[in-house]
Amino acid sequence: MGKSIKLKLIVLGDQYSGKSSILNRYKNNVFMDYSVSTIGVDFVTKKIVKNDNEYILNIWDTSGQEKFNSIITSYYRNILVALVVFDLSNNESFLNVKKWLDNINCYCNRDIIVKLIGNKSDKKLEVCREEITDLCFNYKIKYIEVSAKENINITDIFSSVIDEVHEKLSTSVLIPNKDYGISITNTIKFDYKKISKSEPKCCIIL
Repeated sequence: MGKSIKLKLIVLGDQYSGKSSILNRYKNNVFMDYSVSTIGVDFVTKKIVKNDNEYILNIWDTSGQEKFNSIITSYYRNILVALVVFDLSNNESFLNVKKWLDNINCYCNRDIIVKLIGNKSDKKLEVCREEITDLCFNYKIKYIEVSAKENINITDIFSSVIDEVHEKLSTSVLIPNKDYGISITNTIKFDYKKISKSEPKCCIIL
C-alpha cells in the first residue's frame, strides 16, 4: 500500500434529483427511491484502493430544500470535490444547476473539482443535451450521465474523481491541505521473512 488519502466531497442539487439514491447505490449497491428528502445534511464514507493508494471518501449528502440553505452553506468550506446532481427527466432541476454552481463559486475553495451529474437516464429525457454541453463549456466542468436505479455509470463518478485527484497530485497542481479538503498519510508495509530452522546460523567473532 502506498498512501492513505482522505478526500472531502459534497453532493448538491435540487430536491428529488436522486443524490441520496446515487450514494446508496455506490456504497451499498442498493437502490432506494427516496420519497422522503434528506433533512439538512447526511454523511457517507467509502474506502477505495486505486493507484496503489487507499482513498477515503468523506461525502456530505445535502438537502435540496431551500429552508436548509443556511445550514448547507457551512458545509461548502474545506471541500475538495463538488458533485452537482440534476434530474434528466426534470428540466427545472437542470435550470437550477446554475444556482448550485454560483454557490460553489461563492463559498468553496477556488481550486475545487466540480462535476455535473445527470441522474435518471433510465427515464424519458426532458433536458436538452446541447444545453448541458453549453453549460459545461461555460463553467469548464465535466459531465457524467448516470442512473442510480439501473446502476449505470455510478462507480464512474467516483473513479473519475480519484483519477483527477491522482493526476493533479502527480503534477503538483494539487497540494495536500486540510483546508482544501485533502490530507495524505504515508503508509509503509514491511514484509518479514521467516528464517527456516534448517538454515545455518552464523556468528561473527570480533
